[in-house]
Formats: sequence, structure tokens, C-alpha cells
Amino acid sequence: MAELLRITPQDNVAVALTALSSGQTVTVDGILLTTVTDVPAGHKVALFPIKAGEKVIKYGFPIGYAKEDIPVGAHVHVHNLHTGLSGELTYEYHPTYPTVPQIPVATFMGYPRKDGRVGVRNELWILPTVGCVNDIARQLERAAQERGVTDPVKARNIARLAGGDLVELQHLVAGESDALRKENFELFCGLMRLSYNDRHLELVTWAEEAAQLSREQQRAFLRDASRLLRESYMLHAGINEISYLWGEELAFCSKFAPFVGSQNIEPLIAEIECALAQISQNGNPTIVFTHFALSVSKMIKRL
Repeated sequence: MAELLRITPQDNVAVALTALSSGQTVTVDGILLTTVTDVPAGHKVALFPIKAGEKVIKYGFPIGYAKEDIPVGAHVHVHNLHTGLSGELTYEYHPTYPTVPQIPVATFMGYPRKDGRVGVRNELWILPTVGCVNDIARQLERAAQERGVTDPVKARNIARLAGGDLVELQHLVAGESDALRKENFELFCGLMRLSYNDRHLELVTWAEEAAQLSREQQRAFLRDASRLLRESYMLHAGINEISYLWGEELAFCSKFAPFVGSQNIEPLIAEIECALAQISQNGNPTIVFTHFALSVSKMIKRL
């Protein structure tokens, strides 16, 4: 293995590839020399005598000047080599900044909310996403009346609950889903009463009861809970004419409406959707409903 590396033929120093001891004889580019000092690996060694003040050449260019006479085979480093740089260079940074014209503070037509945020809505409009559903709703309403629902308000509400499905309308008119709806309604009332009374320990018992239902019953309850919360929000907003409730549901939600408003309706619905997704994916119902009940209880308060 070579002990020295001469980078270019013009160099008067070579690089030690391994540590060299004083008195060691080595060869590079046909030059035979004996080291006169120890030379660490990676350091320079003189190939020729270099007089004080003469250039030390490496990479084919001068890298400095000898401080003293340097014999062949001597270690060349800072102790006997002076840099060829002209001295310390200093730099100063003087940035310039463009003149930016003064921009007036932007404003908009809005109003402050109770929680410190601002809003831009002066009116709340409820619009159908497609116009063709209006005729379907009216046809379902007439179908409900033809099947014995004499109360026009109840007929309109049943038509809305059917969601455009005539078979579902027939089930609603016949009362086939009344028992399930009543169970879901009682479960919903229990959750909300425990929540706004801050009875958190009893919420765990409520969650255990909900966990005993079948998966389909759990999903049906969560869908009904979402519907009842939305209806309560409409009542709280004062737009009773588009509320589709009657009987005990209307009585309870009318009293419960002050607890559901723009501050909490979206996170409440988000919690329901999250629980519904977890139940649909076979999540542990005890864990799902315990987390759901405690999360909902934090959001239910008089607004």
C-alpha cells in the first residue's frame, strides 16, 4: 500500500496516507525520501527542501509560505507554514427596504358573537337542495292523509320523516316503527337530562344500557338522536314552521331547545357521526357509548 499521495506533479509536498514515523523511508512518483519527523495520517510532508519564504505547492497551486527552512521529509503544518491569504476579511450587511404604502384597515359588514368571534349572516334561510323534492313531499303528505292521518301537521311531518320513501311512509302511518322510535326517544331524553344536570356517574350506567342494544338498534338510536338535535336547534332558532315534530317529541324538544344552538350543534352532530362510524365498524359499544355520553355532556348547557 502506498504511504504518500502527490496530488499534482507541481506539488512540493505530498499527503501521508498512513501515519509515518521519523526515519521511515518512503517513495512517491519516483522520489525516495526519509522522514525526519513523525507525520500524522492526512498531513503534508516535504518532498523537496523549501526555503523560508518560499511557496508551499499543493493541488498545483501555492497554499502558503514556509515560515522557516523545511528539509525533505519534514512534517509541513501550521508550525512551519503561513497561509497565503492576505488577512482577515470583514463583511457588513446594509439591507434596504422598499417603502410600503399605508393600507387602510379592512372592514366588512358583520356582527359580534357572544363567544368573541364575528359572523356575517344577517338572515338564516332554509332552502331545498333540489326543487323536485317539493312535489315528492306533497305526494307523500297526501298519501299519509289517504292512509288515515287526519292531522295535517302530523301528515306533513310523517312525509318529511319518510325521506321520499313510500314504503317507509306506510311503516310510519301503520305505527310499525313506533316502539323503536319511542325507545330511542326515551334513551335520548335520558342522555340529555343526565347531561344538563351534570350527573356524570349515571352517564356511565346509561352508556352500559346503550351498549346492550343490537348494532342495528344502536345505529337507529344515533340517527334519531341526530334528528332530534337538529329539530331542537330549529326550535331554538325560532323557525318552528320547519320543525317536523309532534306529540311527546315536540313537547320535550321545545323545553330542551335552549340547550342547543349555533355554538354546539355542529360538534354535537360530529360526535354522533363519529360514534355511528365506530359502531358500524364493530367498535366496542361500551367504550364508544361511554366516550360519546361524556363528550355530549360537556357540550349540553343552557345557551
